[in-house]
Amino acid sequence: MELKHIPKLLVTMFGPRRFQLFLVVFLSFIYLLLMMWNLRSVNTLVEIHTNTVMKDNGRDPGRERPLIWIWATNTKTLNKLTHVMSVAQSMGMEFGHPMSATHRSWDIMWAFDYPFYNPVSTILPHQKVNHLPGNGCFLNKITFAKTFSQRSYVPKSYTFPEDKERFTKDIETDNPEKLYIYKYKSHRNINIVDPKNINWKKIDSGDFMIQEFIHNPYLIDNRMFDIGVYCVITSINPLRVYMYQDEILVRFTGEDYEPFNPKATPSYVIGDTYTGVWDMPSLKDYFNKFKMSRKTALFAYLQQRGVDTQLLWQRISDVIADVVVSVEQDLDANRKKSFPESHQTNFYEFIRVDFIIDNLLKLWVMEINMSPNLSSDKTPNNKQMYEMIAYDVLSLVGAVDLQPTRRITRTDEEDGMTESSRTSFPHCATKCSQCPTDVLDCQLCEGCATREQLRTMRHAHAEHLAKRNFNRIIPPPLATEEQRNINYINATDLSDNNKLSFTWFQLQCKLNMHWCY
Repeated sequence: MELKHIPKLLVTMFGPRRFQLFLVVFLSFIYLLLMMWNLRSVNTLVEIHTNTVMKDNGRDPGRERPLIWIWATNTKTLNKLTHVMSVAQSMGMEFGHPMSATHRSWDIMWAFDYPFYNPVSTILPHQKVNHLPGNGCFLNKITFAKTFSQRSYVPKSYTFPEDKERFTKDIETDNPEKLYIYKYKSHRNINIVDPKNINWKKIDSGDFMIQEFIHNPYLIDNRMFDIGVYCVITSINPLRVYMYQDEILVRFTGEDYEPFNPKATPSYVIGDTYTGVWDMPSLKDYFNKFKMSRKTALFAYLQQRGVDTQLLWQRISDVIADVVVSVEQDLDANRKKSFPESHQTNFYEFIRVDFIIDNLLKLWVMEINMSPNLSSDKTPNNKQMYEMIAYDVLSLVGAVDLQPTRRITRTDEEDGMTESSRTSFPHCATKCSQCPTDVLDCQLCEGCATREQLRTMRHAHAEHLAKRNFNRIIPPPLATEEQRNINYINATDLSDNNKLSFTWFQLQCKLNMHWCY
């Protein structure tokens, strides 16, 4: 009997309804098997790295090493963390996960997907996770567009049906030639739409958002490009944020922008198969011949055309700081919903903020990526950059120094640094000798600081010593004498914890200039 006759035979034997039921059950069973195989593949991949590092490291197998848990919901997203794995291996870390034969309490987790509340619902004091609980308040693309749409650096955005009235009013009063980007909320199938030709029935379904199209991008070799800036939020209360200085991601579209054609999406949408600086006629010599970084190559080109790149970089820093400050209270509240105050140092967030520049040199934030891609499979030239960034992130958050389980909770005597390196300031010997409770900055002094404040200073101290190619943007850098003499204690827009943190860095800066940044 031929295979093509089997379905007809089954329908004849069981009837149409029973056959449909059988088909649904059978396909569900196959889907379940595929999901189980996919999970097995993820675990197997991590186990391969585990066995490789145990085999190749050459260390005493009886000696415990820091254990990193690299997690993703499937192998496709796990592959985007290729260079995190290679860097962790080179650092001598052990790989593992709750289902591995080598399982013990992990030290640091690097998750591509959001890990709360599955698989992480509880956490031990020493453990570090590379996401902040409730980070959707600014990393969810729809929420970001709605929250920041009125900011000068975010294109006007509309979600439906709630913004329908505002949108119809805006298109009546704005430039009639203005175009908009028409997106699914999943951010696939991006197209430009003329407001005169909008399918309102489709939009009212609620599956779409509309964003103003930046029609005048700055072009290099007739190509539109974006700039990806890497940042790490290491603490929320108090707030500490670092921005990567040595490199940026620079991506060009695959097709020329002009003459402009709304139907030619590769001319204005930058996808995974973007064009790198190494292939751009005006930039490739900087990168290939003179071995400049992407950032240096781009800035050298812009400087030759009269652009103040130092001011541009400062504006990028200011925008990122404004975004994080705006959601600081939400992030702190979201963390408190799930984890106690004692666990506020367990979480950090590594992000990439994508900007475009228009031909008036105005910055626009296009999106913020929760888990930046760190795989160079499609862009081999990015391998060194991704490994360098991954190493510096792990260094910043303490993984380079990490020893198993107890290191992050070590006491001041155990951490090898004297308390005086963090709490000996001139004002401590005068107005704080008796630790008056009504003088806030006395909490930065030996004998007056609380256990919690000592822990905060210890973490800030360790981060500064391990920041490598990151510079601090919150608390703000202190480049000028005026900035070094700001009275943060009396600031009305800072929480007490931030007043203390900002003042602590300021005092350290006055003692040693390398603390100013």
